[in-house]
Amino acid sequence: MRPVAVTLTQSVRPATARSCGVRRLHDRGQLPIANGTELRLFSREIMEGGYCAVFSLYAEEAEKNPELRKIYGEWLKFREDIVTWFRVAEASFESRLYNLYKT
Repeated sequence: MRPVAVTLTQSVRPATARSCGVRRLHDRGQLPIANGTELRLFSREIMEGGYCAVFSLYAEEAEKNPELRKIYGEWLKFREDIVTWFRVAEASFESRLYNLYKT
């Protein structure tokens, strides 16, 4: 498997295009949200189930795949650090920022 380089612009562009498209549809009254559809978060049980399932799959694959095994442990350590950083520095900021928007 060959590594693929992705720039920030390439990774952000599809999400931005989707959100702009959603906004245009909403503004034209063509988005179901405008017709009473209710958007809700996934339940905690669904999120936890998905989280457990994917990390179980990662661990199984790391046991079988020597290339993944090389990086998996270090990636888990990095992920723990970055999640801690996000919780302290980013999540509280974003939460406050989102609360400023009117829905």
